[in-house]
Formats: sequence, structure tokens, C-alpha cells
Amino acid sequence: MAKKLNLEEALTELEGIVGELEAGELSLDDAMKRFERGVKLTRDWQSALSVAEQKVETLLADAGLDDDPLPFEPEEDCSSAQVRGPPARCSRSINERKKTLLNLS
Repeated sequence: MAKKLNLEEALTELEGIVGELEAGELSLDDAMKRFERGVKLTRDWQSALSVAEQKVETLLADAGLDDDPLPFEPEEDCSSAQVRGPPARCSRSINERKKTLLNLS
């Protein structure tokens, strides 16, 4: 059984796959295999992020901070597939949400 990658390892592998595909030097068969692996990594990553979001919501509820929850609503630029990480705009949005949550406690 293959070792399950953590999010950082999965992102690093996905970035490598994108680089290989963009280089255009793979055979069609190899490119399809790498593409399939990339799709699997993306799905696994989205699933792991969903689980993390549910854990955060549970922790907030347990701490009594769920009276006026702040739903996660990514901005348009953040919802698109970003291989090299979110744009600075998204980071500020996340940091602003963290500050708001900290002020509630």
C-alpha cells in the first residue's frame, strides 16, 4: 500500500506534474498517466481540506463561537485552481478572518 501524502507533499508532487505536462516532453501515454495522478492528488487534497474545514467548524461550535459563524467563501480568484498557492488577496482575506475569530474569543 502506498504511503498517504500530507497536503504539502501532495502539492509539491502536483506542481511537479504540472511542470512535466507544461514542458510537453512526455509521451501521450506518460502524459495521461501523470494527468490521472494529478487528478487523484487534486481530489484527495480537496477531500482533506473539506475534512479540515469540518473540524474547524466543530471546534468553533464546541467553543461556543458558532452563534454567528463566518462561512468560508473564497473570492473568485481563490476558487480557481492555483498550483503555486493562493494569490496575496486570498491570504489577506484568510488573515482578516483569523483576526475576526480571535477577537470573538
